[in-house]
Amino acid sequence: RILEYLGSELGADRAYIFEENDHGTSDNTYEWCAPGVSAQIDNLKDIPYEDTLEVWYNEFENSNFIVIEDLEDYKTVNENIYNILKPQGIHSLIAGPLTVDDEVVGFFGVDNPPSDRLKNITKIMILLEYFMSVSIKQRDNQELLYKYSYIDSLTGVMNRRSLDETIEETIEKRESYGLVMCDINGLKKANDEQGHLVGDMMIQDVATVLATIFGQRNVFRTGGDEFLAICTDGSKDDFLALSEKIKPMVDAKKHSVSVGTAFCAMKETDFNAVLKLADARMYEDKAQYYLSHGDRRRRGHS
Repeated sequence: RILEYLGSELGADRAYIFEENDHGTSDNTYEWCAPGVSAQIDNLKDIPYEDTLEVWYNEFENSNFIVIEDLEDYKTVNENIYNILKPQGIHSLIAGPLTVDDEVVGFFGVDNPPSDRLKNITKIMILLEYFMSVSIKQRDNQELLYKYSYIDSLTGVMNRRSLDETIEETIEKRESYGLVMCDINGLKKANDEQGHLVGDMMIQDVATVLATIFGQRNVFRTGGDEFLAICTDGSKDDFLALSEKIKPMVDAKKHSVSVGTAFCAMKETDFNAVLKLADARMYEDKAQYYLSHGDRRRRGHS
């Protein structure tokens, strides 16, 4: 909304935000475009720092704004930036820093503002810089709170709290869904003989497989070595086809899991009943695993 206000009030073609990513490059993360102007956000990812944005960030560190009145004149200043801007139809721009806790984390800018308003635009953008930076910090704090509240810290999949809310807000309202219970075989042995670091890696590998198949937000770590995956899209056959991918992908990582599945085709079926069926089938699979490995372990042991 701030970008829309900024771009429309200043008569610019585009208003945007760039933020540093984990790769040491920068991405266009938010964008507003005037009517008839083509969006560029999908094309502006992983813009390099060295020899490209480095010049801009050096200015931003000193709280300076970048003002390009004529792009053709800027070619001699930074040809790499020129080659990025020219294909977008940019002939002028103004960009300023975004700071969080006194650290420059990105920048915001406008493309092709009216030339007779460049000086006034800079003053307005200096005022808006504070609101932009506060908005970025608030978003980051909200994401961090969500991460601590709903995401399992070891695996990156969802936790029990998230599962409870998902059941209440989503699953109980759906006509059909599939559940997969997954338990890691041999985790206790790995912890005892090779250490908990190896055991943690096993847990992380299995979580990665399940998240790859069902999506990170649909996988929940329900215990030390147990996971629940929920599939809400497609038919029963689609669900079973996805479930059959689990063991081969886990085997490829040189681990083993026991899997139990259950599909609910009627909304009135109680979730706990479907979960209990998937859980029972998973323990049946685990019993077969230990039987085939010459280890008749009781239910509940890994």
